[in-house]
Amino acid sequence: MRKTARFFQVKGFTLIESTLALAILAILLGLSSPYLFGYKEKLILETERDKIVNSLKLAQQKSIAAYKGYDYQVQFNLNPDPDEADSFTLQPENQTTSLHPKIKISSVTPLTITFGRLSGRPDSSLDLTLVSRRFKCKISVSKEGVITTTDPERK
Repeated sequence: MRKTARFFQVKGFTLIESTLALAILAILLGLSSPYLFGYKEKLILETERDKIVNSLKLAQQKSIAAYKGYDYQVQFNLNPDPDEADSFTLQPENQTTSLHPKIKISSVTPLTITFGRLSGRPDSSLDLTLVSRRFKCKISVSKEGVITTTDPERK
């Protein structure tokens, strides 16, 4: 019977292979991080857009239902200080909601939209633009009371 010598073989990665794999991962992370940060900003903008749309729909529904006999309106409050948050108020309930500090109302015409009792039709059309550092989106209310929005897009 013949004995063969077995050599102990170590299996694993060398230092060069490990360093190369880490370098590739670091490059991929560096390339993808702007997209990850942009996603969070886009999500915040979408959330603030939805807050405004929900308040507009609530005002319209309460006006149609003639809730408490009022014409409901949404008033937009633009803060001239860029570090302070813009807000909007649901009237006549004086329910003010502040926007996220990173989101600003860049343009709105008119500043107040009133929905007619029982019809829910606004007194005028509304055009509003929300902006963040990288994105913008629009909210519109037609004279018939149809509320439309756009998805956030890069500036």
